[in-house]
Amino acid sequence: MKKMFKKFISIVLSSVMFFQSGVFSFAGENKSIKNCDLQNEISNKMISEGYLEIKDGKVFITEKYKSFIEKKLAKKGNGTYAVFEDDTIIIKSNKNAMGETKIQWTTWGFEIWIDENFCNDILAGTAIAEKLATYIPEVALAEAVAWALIGAATLITVNNHGKGVIVMFNLVPLCIRWISSQE
Repeated sequence: MKKMFKKFISIVLSSVMFFQSGVFSFAGENKSIKNCDLQNEISNKMISEGYLEIKDGKVFITEKYKSFIEKKLAKKGNGTYAVFEDDTIIIKSNKNAMGETKIQWTTWGFEIWIDENFCNDILAGTAIAEKLATYIPEVALAEAVAWALIGAATLITVNNHGKGVIVMFNLVPLCIRWISSQE
């Protein structure tokens, strides 16, 4: 029974990785120039729209981005608030969830730390893009990240361990680099 379960999990994980690489990793395709240009445009929009700025090779969150997050969280009115560091937005909540939710920006991509409740929402497929739109002001980027998380739902579930996960994204090409538990 154990062998059969392991085979089943490996087939599911292989399928997810195949699906994910076919949809989100544009660099391996012949039409990569068009798709990478689009992805560059989306990632550069976060800078050109004034949400992120780069100084001395480091990414910083701007006041505009902070204001955007605070307005979105206030609109939800569920006691959730944000704590800001140089390149990181940490979402705090009164809910009893293991792990934390935050997004940390780098010059080549970003990490999303997803708490246990958000992991369960990804598995159920409930309002992921809407939640991400609270943290990522660029709509096209938020939607692409939501689709990537849905495609990796099995890997997120396997790595959750009831503590949440960390998902590392490259911006160009937009793809998941790795998924790890927050343990």
